[in-house]
Amino acid sequence: MKVKLPLVLYDVLIFVLTDLLLLVLYRGGKSLSLAGVLQQSLVAFVCIFGSRYAAQIYRQIWRYGGIQCY
Repeated sequence: MKVKLPLVLYDVLIFVLTDLLLLVLYRGGKSLSLAGVLQQSLVAFVCIFGSRYAAQIYRQIWRYGGIQCY
């Protein structure tokens, strides 16, 4: 199965920016340590991209809409 790289790169960029905003810049009631931030980021990355890969989301998006619709 061939994964379309531009779609994955867009999602990774959005993921990194969201992690930066939520886990690093926003402190809330408690601050996470660097190890906590990395752990939360890794777990979220594996869950999000693992489920998208298993469900073949990128293949379906590319097949029916292409990058313009994404």
